[in-house]
Amino acid sequence: MVGNIYLIYGDDEYIRNKKIKEIQKKCNVVDSINKIDLNGEEWEEIYDELTLPSFLSSNKIITIYQAETNIFNEKNDKEDLNLPSPYTFFEKILTQEEYRKEILEDLAIIIVFDSKKISKKNKLYPYLTKKNDVVKICECSKLPRIENEKYLLDIAKEKNLNLGMSEIKFLIDLVEKNTYVQVNELMKLCFLNKAIVGEKITKDDIEDVCIKNEEAVVYMITDYILEKKYSEAQKLANIFIDKKSELMLLRIFV
Repeated sequence: MVGNIYLIYGDDEYIRNKKIKEIQKKCNVVDSINKIDLNGEEWEEIYDELTLPSFLSSNKIITIYQAETNIFNEKNDKEDLNLPSPYTFFEKILTQEEYRKEILEDLAIIIVFDSKKISKKNKLYPYLTKKNDVVKICECSKLPRIENEKYLLDIAKEKNLNLGMSEIKFLIDLVEKNTYVQVNELMKLCFLNKAIVGEKITKDDIEDVCIKNEEAVVYMITDYILEKKYSEAQKLANIFIDKKSELMLLRIFV
């Protein structure tokens, strides 16, 4: 793992952060002084950290967040006698074996891009995306529906939650379309008494415990009104009003 450059991009923050932690764990630097997170520092400070030997000669891993904002920008597109531009620095690592060995001997670099994809306008694009043994590309985009369902079901099994695919699909439809939120709401179910004793988790349990997305609430309130369950509709609406939700209740009556 040490000796690699990891490029991480995509629009799913949960999967992105999970991937970063996995890499750090494999490098055995999760709780180490040699785990360096950089976010907002000037290129000069980042360069100094990249070229500084690891502490006590152990593995070192540097994670650079918001790469387009912090390093790959016009402000840093200048050469200096004592400070090469980030483009020159990384190009040298990728094209000169001796320099690569010198820098990456006990170092792994994680570069986290701001955007969903690495821009083709980036001067390093041909080097970063060229197949080689140094650069590892990790796309962390939102999962397609079927993969999303399987991903959450696997987590449920890992936590010994007694529920099936039908309940997972119901949860996905009910909460925000965000992996962080989905996993968080799934974890709430673990604290139910019936979950602790291994009983089956039902859709009613999920509806009672999980925070619903606004679209789901609109449909639920509409159903209550159509079923003439006005008190239930009002109760659900009041919960969201109390939470200062931006729910447009007028949509119900259109």
